[in-house]
Amino acid sequence: MERQSYRVTDKAGPKVAGRTASPGEVLDLTEPEARYEVMAGTIVPVPAEAEVEAGAPKARRPKADVRKVVEGLFNPAQEGSDS
Repeated sequence: MERQSYRVTDKAGPKVAGRTASPGEVLDLTEPEARYEVMAGTIVPVPAEAEVEAGAPKARRPKADVRKVVEGLFNPAQEGSDS
């Protein structure tokens, strides 16, 4: 199936089309994957590349450094401890 790009809107929750997403992020989805989310207003189609102004990059969410996240979970900073 052919995929199309969709931009996540501010109406979206933490999951869009079964994936974690945040407002402004661009997802490549098939029509069946996007159908409900488009009707709900949580995503909008992104114009084809030919229609996008030259030099306007797609918004992508930066990936978190997994090691830092895991270290923070298992070794929380001990701020304000009275030792």
